[in-house]
Amino acid sequence: MTSRALLAVVILFLAACTVAPKPGVNGSAMVAPDSMESVVKRTFTTYGFRLQSGKTLPEMTLAFETYGRLAPDGRNAILITHGGTGSQHMAGKYSPTDRAPGGWDGLIGPGKAIDTNKYFVVSSNVLGSSYGSTAPASINPATGKRYGPDFPEVSMHDIVTAQRTLLSGLGVRPSSGRCRIRTLCRASRP
Repeated sequence: MTSRALLAVVILFLAACTVAPKPGVNGSAMVAPDSMESVVKRTFTTYGFRLQSGKTLPEMTLAFETYGRLAPDGRNAILITHGGTGSQHMAGKYSPTDRAPGGWDGLIGPGKAIDTNKYFVVSSNVLGSSYGSTAPASINPATGKRYGPDFPEVSMHDIVTAQRTLLSGLGVRPSSGRCRIRTLCRASRP
């Protein structure tokens, strides 16, 4: 197993969180729980995102997908993220005619190890990735030009904080310290 694959597996297990729905905006699944053939690319944007370096991104966008359905008690959510070089597309297809499904399609879906009949899965991209999240190729709203080499350095702490912001925006609330993404965030601090 490569170190990146190992990192993805570790993050998967460290990041099991509880999701509580917000009225009218619960981050509900974008695919039917028994089908993975209509996955929808989604984005989450927040403004004034402060980085660990002290710099601020005027706009921070993360690409993500969701699979399965949120349980009434909100205790069936799993956050999945990639090792830093992939995309948020972990399972299913964007259309039935797509050649290949997401990279973890053998693990995520109805009746699979991460069973979307039981779990609500949030698959998040990372800050700085070229797959739909804010990165060097993004337009800097302050200049109207691509960031390019002026894109600020992004730390693991920044990546985890961005994902926590996404989860919060979807209505995720850690319960009794069970949201272990905090552990990863704290471990990433110098």
